[in-house]
Amino acid sequence: MKKLTAMLAGTGLGCLAMYTFDPETGRRRRSEARDKFNRMQRRAGAAAAAAGDLKERTLGTLAGARTLFSGAVSDDVLTDRVRAEM
Repeated sequence: MKKLTAMLAGTGLGCLAMYTFDPETGRRRRSEARDKFNRMQRRAGAAAAAAGDLKERTLGTLAGARTLFSGAVSDDVLTDRVRAEM
């Protein structure tokens, strides 16, 4: 079974190498693969940034809701808030 797996893996790698390094169309295939990889990388980065933004917005909304229902604030906090607004 191990020999069969090794033979199939070797055959697959050989076909991939032949497909990629073909003298006639290999350059085009490699550039298309590079472009697809770069596009995927940009999209993953944008998705990660959007996920981080969503997380921060959610935490801010929860903090705002918590302050609405928390009740009274101390005098020191109220004084600091007034100073910050001025």
